[in-house]
Amino acid sequence: MTRKLINGEIALGFLVATVLWIAVLGWATSYAPTEQQKSDCYAAAKNVGRQPEDCKTFWEKATSEPVAVFTLALVASTLALAASTLLLWFATSKGIANQSRDTRVIQRAYLSVEPNGIEWTNKANLIGQVFFKNVGRLPATDFVSVVKKIEVRNDQWNTPHLTNADLPSGTTGVIPTGAEVPQGSEGITVEEVNNASVAGDKYLYVWGRAKFMDGFDNERYVNFCHRYPLATKKAEATGPGFSISAKFARYHQSGNRAD
Repeated sequence: MTRKLINGEIALGFLVATVLWIAVLGWATSYAPTEQQKSDCYAAAKNVGRQPEDCKTFWEKATSEPVAVFTLALVASTLALAASTLLLWFATSKGIANQSRDTRVIQRAYLSVEPNGIEWTNKANLIGQVFFKNVGRLPATDFVSVVKKIEVRNDQWNTPHLTNADLPSGTTGVIPTGAEVPQGSEGITVEEVNNASVAGDKYLYVWGRAKFMDGFDNERYVNFCHRYPLATKKAEATGPGFSISAKFARYHQSGNRAD
């Protein structure tokens, strides 16, 4: 793409130079004497002993003398070269800027939030688990995240939009390239799940937000929302609790956004 831009700029440079040269010629010919003025000049030159060449117009001198013709061509070439060089410099600068932007897009840190199931804990709570995985090429620094309490809704739930104001304050972390960081949600009891009033089938939602620096001093964020059908639960051997495997998780139609 950069190649095409440079070729286009070179062509534009020659076009600009041609227009400039036409303007110069137009300016020069606008001051050309009339035939009567030229006849008077030749007569006056003959009377006072001057050279008739002094009465020639700019165009007549330029086309009748080899040195003048060469000088004329040199001026035109120089103007074309100057214009094309200037525009080529602009095109090169644009190409470098685009390459720098592309490098940032390729090399920056990216966070993927992957579902890791819903677990039953020894405190009689259900915990939604996720993995924050750095799938970019630079470490994700100043990492802060929150996994909200599990919501029990139907499959049409409109996930609230989380902002940085919903994130906890305090120490930030780093996720190296390719590393995964697990995190669990606030607990919810089985009774809360059973007592939730939902129109239609029940789904458990694990949702939250994270922010981080992408390696180029740009703050990024990722909002996530994973949906689990309650019908896929697996009862625990002891107690009233249950778990749901990550394989049943789906990315909900709302609540998943990233920068």
